[in-house]
Amino acid sequence: MNSKKKFVKPVYLVVSMIILVGLSACTNQDEYIGYCIDLAYDNKTGRMLVTTGGAEMIHVLDVSDGRLDYGTTCYTEKANQSILVRNDRAFVGASGGLAIYDISGDTPVETWSQGLSEEIPGMGLFIDGDVLYLTTGLAGKTVYVFDIAHPDAPTLLSSKDTLFNPWDVWVKNNYAYVGDDKLGIVVYDVTDPSLPTEVGAVAWSETTNIPEIVRGEGNIVCTAAGVNGLLVLDITDPVNPVVASQYNPGESYYGEGICIKDGIIYATIGNADNDSQSSLVILDARDPYSLSVMSSYPLQDWPEGVCLVGNHLYVALTRSGVLSFDVTDREKPVLVDVFSSLK
Repeated sequence: MNSKKKFVKPVYLVVSMIILVGLSACTNQDEYIGYCIDLAYDNKTGRMLVTTGGAEMIHVLDVSDGRLDYGTTCYTEKANQSILVRNDRAFVGASGGLAIYDISGDTPVETWSQGLSEEIPGMGLFIDGDVLYLTTGLAGKTVYVFDIAHPDAPTLLSSKDTLFNPWDVWVKNNYAYVGDDKLGIVVYDVTDPSLPTEVGAVAWSETTNIPEIVRGEGNIVCTAAGVNGLLVLDITDPVNPVVASQYNPGESYYGEGICIKDGIIYATIGNADNDSQSSLVILDARDPYSLSVMSSYPLQDWPEGVCLVGNHLYVALTRSGVLSFDVTDREKPVLVDVFSSLK
């Protein structure tokens, strides 16, 4: 690892917990919202789509100024993971691989699915122009590349099955950065997406890298990496990525969700010993070699994905639904609303 690498110790803000009281899991089946995992914003309609795992649902929320107003739910018969929105289609990584939904109406309607074995999960997604990349985790061990110029009839361009456990993928300037449990970040030249070619890699553990979520901006790739916390990579040389800095609160803490905008990282950290010690963390990564914590907010539940829309950040929680924050002042995030029931 680069000698300039800096490891950051966590700091915490003392914040009011009053608004979070009562965020326990719903037990009424009519109100059950499931294990919320990922979120995607549809800027055409102002709606947020939220995927759930075992409950096999996609929730549609109307969001305005950070409000979370329940709209409807699509019952998918699939365990859903990641989600991306482009135009009037939602692309979902789910059990059986990729699934595509028409979201032009009130409720998402499936138009196409990959049809892999239900034991093979679609995990991470990235769309670059008319090309979609999908990872399939330990059961699938493959990165699939699709042409989605005709989204309801995608064409498989290639598949790469030389990985151990590919979690997620992010693409820039014809390079795909694939997060793999054992190998770290593996770099592929995808100038020709029908023929991905491995050109580089970087790891921070001999056996357990766990880059669950991979995001990027400019010359930075950041990853929520499970027991390793959060890592920031310098990709100035795209085929030789360098670990620039790391944020790791301790052995019981896991990096779960992450996004980056204008050099600021918004991330969720889960505490394996005590969910109530989980948190939202905002970090300044404008100098990737000098990562600093701007603020931290307790979540009281195991967190998953995050989605930034303007000055509002949306956080998926496993049992408590979705929270929205006003992050206009990144040193003092303010809880705005909670989605915790289908009523």
